[in-house]
Amino acid sequence: MKQKEIVVKPLRTIQDFTELLSLSDLKIQMGVLGFLQQNLFEYQMNYFKSQLMAWEDLVEYISDNDKPSFFKNREYICGKWDSKLKKDITPSYYAEYDWKYAQKKYTEVAWHSDYHKKGKKEYSDANRKFFLVDHKNKELYTVNKKLVDKFTFAYDGNYLVCNYYDSRPYVSFDRFAECSMCDCQHTIQIKFNLELNCVESFYDKTYYEVTGACGSWYNDSNEYLRDSFITDEDEVWMTEKEIKAKKAKKRR
Repeated sequence: MKQKEIVVKPLRTIQDFTELLSLSDLKIQMGVLGFLQQNLFEYQMNYFKSQLMAWEDLVEYISDNDKPSFFKNREYICGKWDSKLKKDITPSYYAEYDWKYAQKKYTEVAWHSDYHKKGKKEYSDANRKFFLVDHKNKELYTVNKKLVDKFTFAYDGNYLVCNYYDSRPYVSFDRFAECSMCDCQHTIQIKFNLELNCVESFYDKTYYEVTGACGSWYNDSNEYLRDSFITDEDEVWMTEKEIKAKKAKKRR
C-alpha cells in the first residue's frame, strides 16, 4: 500500500493552531497544551530570575556615583527622632554619605532577630535575599532567595505580574492585653514592564486577619503558640532539625 505524504502548513495565526488542535483527540490536545504551558512557565520564571541580583552582582552593577541614590540609609547623628518632626529633619542631622555605613543595612543581621543572637551572619539580607533594581524611583527591593521558585505568573497587558502568597496560623501577643488568633497572610507582587524591560511596581505585605481571641499575654497556655510559630521567611532558612524543635514546642 502506497503511503500518503501529509503536509502540515506553517501556523500563522491562532485560528490555524485552533483548527489543527481540533483535529486531534483529547489526549493529544491535553499533551500539547500541557507542553506549551510548561514552556511558558519556564520562560516566565527565567525572565523573573534574570531580573534578580545577588549582593555581589548588585554592588558591582550600581556605580559609585549612583550608590548614594540607591543606598539611602544614613547615620543619624543629631537630636532624637521622637523630638523632631520628619519635615524638620534636614541633611545636617546626618553624617556625610559613607559606603561602609550605608551597606550595613543589608550586610548586618538585625540586632533584635534570633539569628543575631546566634551570630549567624549568613542571615543578613545580603546573603538571604536577591535584589531588584528600580531605576525609575531609585529603589532597591529584596526577595528571599528560597521563595523565588514559589512564584506564579500572569499577564496584565504589557506587564508580567509575578505573585507569591502564603497563609498560615499565627497568634499575636500584646503585652498586658488580650491576644488574638490570626491568619498570617504574606503577599508579594512584582510587576515588570515588558516593553521597557524594567520593574514597574513592587508590593510586599504581611497581613494578619484576626479570627478570634485566645486569652491574655500572660496566659501560659498561649506561650507554646508564640514559641512554635514559624514565618515563611524564617522557615526557608531553618534546618529540618530547627523546624522540628520549634514545632515540638506545640506538644509540650
